[in-house]
Amino acid sequence: MKLFFTFCILLLVVSCIPSERGNIKLIKKFPKEKYLSGELIKLEKNPLLVNDFIVVDSLIIAESAYIENDTIFSVYNKNTFRYLNSFGQKGRGPKEFLEENPIITGQYKMRNNDICIWLGDLFSYKLVNITKSIKENKTVIERVISLPKSVGTGGDNVFVFENDDLLGTPFDSQRGRIFYYSAQTGEVKWVEYFPKVNNPPIIEKNMHNLYGGPAKLSEDKKLFVSALSLFKRIDVFDNNTNHKVFY
Repeated sequence: MKLFFTFCILLLVVSCIPSERGNIKLIKKFPKEKYLSGELIKLEKNPLLVNDFIVVDSLIIAESAYIENDTIFSVYNKNTFRYLNSFGQKGRGPKEFLEENPIITGQYKMRNNDICIWLGDLFSYKLVNITKSIKENKTVIERVISLPKSVGTGGDNVFVFENDDLLGTPFDSQRGRIFYYSAQTGEVKWVEYFPKVNNPPIIEKNMHNLYGGPAKLSEDKKLFVSALSLFKRIDVFDNNTNHKVFY
């Protein structure tokens, strides 16, 4: 009986060991540690329960967790903290958001001196012209990229390229850990779930929860970094989903 239990323990340990071998770098200590400090800022017309915000150029764009006066976003001047305007309504119209709290992806671009940001809205990503939305007192959406059905819903780890291609981790998918969507061909390339475990403690349709974690695209958009919270590892890919190294 003792031999049987010993065999079971060994089998359990082996099943939890990643099956692949690759270019491994062990991090014992992070090279730089930064401690952030600041002061409390009182905003004019402060939104109730700020869910998220982004600072772009001279603007602070705050998303309210509670929709006040039917608007989702409030915009302020970064230097004076002066309230400029609000925009964004929940609904099914062409200039509205399905999500009560669209995802601020952190991606922005300048178009003819206008500030534009990408927002995730359930099954699509929308490029919103903030400058025009403030001036025209309405939501100005300049571009919409719909996610393919195989990807399902998006998340805050999906990144948009200049040619409208998408690279990221799906919020809920049985297909894989990372996807690349070509806007030109409509094809989706997947990176399967890894590192593999022989007996994952989760059913297949919830596999994304096992491999969940933050992801970022480098500033030059050449490297994609994916961290796995439960596996305590960080993987680096190129922008064509080829695996480079893991830490």
